[in-house]
Amino acid sequence: MRFGRTPPDRTLDSQTGFVYIIIVMKLTDARALFPAVEDQLYLNHAASSPFSLRVEEALRAYLDRRVRGDLDDFKRDLRETADLRSALAALIGSSPDRIALTSNTTHGLNIVAGGIHWEQGDQILLSDMEFPANVYPFLNTRRFGTEVVRIPSRDGRITPDDLRPHLTDRTRLFSVSYVQYLNGYRADLEALGEFCRRHDILFIIDAIQGLGALPLDVSRIPCDAVACGGHKWLMSPKGTGFLYITEDLQDRLEMAHFGWMSVRKPFEFHHFDQETDSSAQRYELATPNQLGIYGMHAAVRLLQDVGLATIRDHLLNLTGYLRDRLPAMGCEIRTPFPDRERAGILLFSRGDARENHRIFQALAEQGITISFREGALRVAPHFYNNRSDMDRFLAALGAI
Repeated sequence: MRFGRTPPDRTLDSQTGFVYIIIVMKLTDARALFPAVEDQLYLNHAASSPFSLRVEEALRAYLDRRVRGDLDDFKRDLRETADLRSALAALIGSSPDRIALTSNTTHGLNIVAGGIHWEQGDQILLSDMEFPANVYPFLNTRRFGTEVVRIPSRDGRITPDDLRPHLTDRTRLFSVSYVQYLNGYRADLEALGEFCRRHDILFIIDAIQGLGALPLDVSRIPCDAVACGGHKWLMSPKGTGFLYITEDLQDRLEMAHFGWMSVRKPFEFHHFDQETDSSAQRYELATPNQLGIYGMHAAVRLLQDVGLATIRDHLLNLTGYLRDRLPAMGCEIRTPFPDRERAGILLFSRGDARENHRIFQALAEQGITISFREGALRVAPHFYNNRSDMDRFLAALGAI
């Protein structure tokens, strides 16, 4: 695999050139871990990702133990669950006690939205670009008398300047996607978080379209919670995810739901008068999706082996390659942002919605999978995709 331009924020002296060659080799080797793409071109990771062989191995090993092995494996499952929390914490610069395993992004956001003591007239801010997962949990709080304000985006962006005119003395929370699912805009989380801190507003991040394609370091971002599902850029089984929550926010949340694993000593089965667990594990309630946990742990370890910074640079390179060439094919780029505002998603169109749907179907007939969203075409490669994949996509598009 070769790259046609310098990776972002790198210079081509002999030392960095050598380092980058090593990175390319790692990405090339990783492609062999995804046999599903041997006979098809899959560019739809913003919807769902294929499993790697590592995930398959972890799932098969668990199933084999449950079918043929030692069934008394509860302690092993507990260790694996703890190890996944630790891996996720390392992935985002957190500590394991701040991680709760969830079933998806919506699950995590509902823990936050459903745990805050809302009062009549409290205000929640959202952008008008959000995927429904980051809308409905907060709309549900309107039964307590909250006001949910959808802030109009400008040029596909949401910035502190867009929030400022909507602030009132009752503004309590702002929730935003790390990367917008449709146009691929990457939010400036540090700037948004600092703005929210200055105005005493809770700052919540929906990370599902960013984490896995980009690094995310909560030690540098003044946020109160991060919710993320596993089946997109984290390349994990459906029904997996996590919630990062600060100790301060956790102390302010009511427990909307409670289970036997929410207490400090859950295996003291008849000790009902005990305190809630002090970690975010209190939100896991009861028996988890253990099969999904084994699969997610394997997926996260693979991403750590490759490196999220490496993946970010590679995806910016691939999507930048497409962005530079699609206009010559009569396409309008709807992800026109500079690299610091992009991730793994590229949205474009060629003609009207009907024509774009025709293109989408024609590509699918050739074994090329992308998304048709809101009348436009969305491409989302991952780290195992390469320049040859992009050339194949462009050739197929040009032939339609």
